Amino acid sequence: MGLLILANSLSGLYLDHEEPKVDLQFKELVRFNKHDGEDNYLIQFDLKADLRPCFNWNVKQLFVYVTAEYEIPNRGESKTVVWDHIIKSEEEANLVLVDQRNKYYTTDYGTELRDQKITLKFNWNVMGWNGFLRTKTEGESSFTLPKTYY
Repeated sequence: MGLLILANSLSGLYLDHEEPKVDLQFKELVRFNKHDGEDNYLIQFDLKADLRPCFNWNVKQLFVYVTAEYEIPNRGESKTVVWDHIIKSEEEANLVLVDQRNKYYTTDYGTELRDQKITLKFNWNVMGWNGFLRTKTEGESSFTLPKTYY
């Protein structure tokens, strides 16, 4: 019985037949300012992601999210989630977002974001009914913040 349970859990790792099609495009920097000694910004992006190939008998839901990643000298790499969504069925798994804005307030503690390159990445977690949680990343788009606030 234990071997059957193990085989059942492991089989979910090998059921992805094709990679999802993802197109993530930075569209516009809406706002970039300093407030209480912290940099913050608001962006717009477009996202097309067909995640239907991720679904099989063992997928309960997908947790999808867009991260903004950058590196500040002497502080290292920073990642922040700017948008997320839970997809509970294959019917919901064809995402088309146009002019989507940050879902979460995006800030950096300090004033070192000016003239920094920011890379947006689309990520998803495959949450199965049993077995391992799998995280994947596909699609990215970069932009550089201006040297001055506005």
